[in-house]
Amino acid sequence: MKACLLGLLLGALCLLPPRALAAKKAPAAPASTAASVAKVVTAALVAPVVLPATPPPPPPPPPDRVSVYLRGGGSLLVTPTRAMGGVGGGVGLRGVLKDRVILQVDVGYMGLLGNVREVRIGAGVQRGGTWSPSMLATVSVLRGDGLTLRTEGAPTSPRGPAGALAVVFAPFRFCSDRGSCVSLLEPGVGLGTDFATVGPIVHLGLLELGLAF
Repeated sequence: MKACLLGLLLGALCLLPPRALAAKKAPAAPASTAASVAKVVTAALVAPVVLPATPPPPPPPPPDRVSVYLRGGGSLLVTPTRAMGGVGGGVGLRGVLKDRVILQVDVGYMGLLGNVREVRIGAGVQRGGTWSPSMLATVSVLRGDGLTLRTEGAPTSPRGPAGALAVVFAPFRFCSDRGSCVSLLEPGVGLGTDFATVGPIVHLGLLELGLAF
């Protein structure tokens, strides 16, 4: 009897339609919707890495500057037949290209070993910025009186101008953003000639003031 009832129950279950069994299951999310969500999340994570960052614009190049400067100090040229130089001052015109290259020319007067006039042309480089040390190569022409010496090798004293080639350092030089500068203690050394003999020249600038425009 029990076997007959069990067989009837199994037969009834087999006769039920498949749709009735599927309705009892929970509905699943469509595959296309899940794939779309995955693509959106991946794009959001990858986009900041893949897209290149925009570089900042380069800074503008520094402008060229022109300034007038006043200087004070001394120079001394000593050759076997003559000593020229002294202490004095001068005025000059300077151009600075791209905050790096210096071109200048100045004229000056010195008095101690006579009356000496000096014309000096210089070119060099500077560091740039507020603390702006520089190094210059200068060519000078000196004309005027001096202390002359007579020796057996040079019985007559030269009377013409003298020339010199020197290197001048400015370690204590400070400049503003507009190009005006102040400099203290500019030592220099080089070689000079009175076009008859050759000797050393030493230079020491005490103070220099430059006004840019």
